[in-house]
Amino acid sequence: MTWLELRYWRQLSISTLVGIPELSQQRKGKTAAGGIYGVVRHPRYLSAGIGMIANALIVNYLGVYVLLIAVVPLVT
Repeated sequence: MTWLELRYWRQLSISTLVGIPELSQQRKGKTAAGGIYGVVRHPRYLSAGIGMIANALIVNYLGVYVLLIAVVPLVT
């Protein structure tokens, strides 16, 4: 998860990470295709998914596993 986050943080600016280009009227950006985005289309979502799985495994509580199983079909 940390490895993925370091890769996309290197490639994107802070303003892009917090969504400033989407709020502006003039969109000059282009689709990222190099770096980690050449391998994984949505590395931020993948990183969050890995974090959710890791959290469930660390907590090791049945309710968290049930919640994780309920969320996966909604996300995919």
